Amino acid sequence: MLSGLRVSAPAQVEACDDGGHAGAYHHPSHDGLVDAVSTAPLQHVPVDAIFVPTARPAPYLRESLRVAAELDCALVTLCSKEADAHAAVIGAKEAGVRAFAVDIDRFDLTPRMQTSKLISDTRFRRRTDTSYKRNLCLLIAKMVGWERVVFLDDDIVVRQATDLNLAAALLETYDAVGLVNDGFPDNSVVCHAYRAVGHEQGTFIGGGAMAVAVDRADSFFPDIYNEDWFFLLDDTRIRPVAKVGRIIQKPFDPYADPNRAKSEELGDCLAEGVYALLDEGKRVRDANARFWEVFLADRKRMINRIIASVPSLNLSPHERARMMTALKSAQSLRMRITPDLCASYLQAWRADRGRWRRFVDHVHQCDSVEAAFVRLNVDSCNIFATEDRFRPVSAMGDPSVRQDIEPVAVGEPKVLTTARSRMVRVSKRTTTAAAMVLPNPFTVQSVQVKVITAVAAILLVVWSVVLIV
Repeated sequence: MLSGLRVSAPAQVEACDDGGHAGAYHHPSHDGLVDAVSTAPLQHVPVDAIFVPTARPAPYLRESLRVAAELDCALVTLCSKEADAHAAVIGAKEAGVRAFAVDIDRFDLTPRMQTSKLISDTRFRRRTDTSYKRNLCLLIAKMVGWERVVFLDDDIVVRQATDLNLAAALLETYDAVGLVNDGFPDNSVVCHAYRAVGHEQGTFIGGGAMAVAVDRADSFFPDIYNEDWFFLLDDTRIRPVAKVGRIIQKPFDPYADPNRAKSEELGDCLAEGVYALLDEGKRVRDANARFWEVFLADRKRMINRIIASVPSLNLSPHERARMMTALKSAQSLRMRITPDLCASYLQAWRADRGRWRRFVDHVHQCDSVEAAFVRLNVDSCNIFATEDRFRPVSAMGDPSVRQDIEPVAVGEPKVLTTARSRMVRVSKRTTTAAAMVLPNPFTVQSVQVKVITAVAAILLVVWSVVLIV
């Protein structure tokens, strides 16, 4: 991590030639596009569910579990990579949280978008599944009839859980409400470096801590960096959005992996360019090829100026070298981003929005989260929950029913299948899963011993026959 940074005086935003295209340069803040709302007049409104897309081990869910427990709302966890749905549900049961978790091992449950096809076989392709999981969350919320849900990342600390109730209250007026980040700035690598060399650089609300009005959510998360910025847009401009409450983004090292800057660059260029136009009162459609030509040229100059400033920073040689490597990595990819690519991406994104709306309009209503995932063809052996029938609050009627959960022994979460059977996927925790499936008094070890013994007995009989003959 960076430490000991000192600059003599903050540098001001540099004037630039926008080529007659208003906003065709980097804007350090987009705060003017979001309404900041006072909490004083707000009533606390219940949150139907918290969605957590995660790829990290179960301990990273502790904060989400705490918040869900305080709000007495459902927690839905979509797991991949190092995350494990079985472990997530065990932790939820110990915390007294109504939880539902699924291991995501297939990526064809939502439509294949044109924006993804455009960059799928290129170096711009993104290699994370965050967007996919968030789109699944939107689908599940619509299918079960939830109205107010919260997206919460596993590296976010919520200062006061009731801030999510305030955000839910604002969904009567706004399509989405983000929480203000008081922690580590959640910026791209280039924007972190821009701040480090002395420029002002703000942050924006994002999908890491955001309440969404499900009935008005007709957009999707494209598979690109800054996907949440695109989710907040309609065909013309940003949708009605606000910010309220406080969260803390846990620290991360933006320069640890040079490939991080490279993977962010296309999404950062596109989102910063579009939002710069919106800052100037323009429309999304005003981002034509000529605009991108001017904006990308300014982006090149900006990164070069940052690179030129790095050697004068009061950092260790190692830290300066890491910054320089990351910035040069971003610049190498930026050189491959063309105005036509940017214009084509936005054209594909507009078509994808229509495709997503048509897809969502035809999804089936379900009476439980389990039924919704099964309807989407999720392998039933990948689905875990803390109760048999996982119904949304709106489907239960009286909120007090939410506390009436069928008791399940800690460490033995129910496995949901279409036939309600007790099948268990042999997951990352193979021994635990196998122990749950096998009937007593057998264990995994005892079964292995019996198999070996049986094989040895058969071999002994065969050898005896051979000797007799």
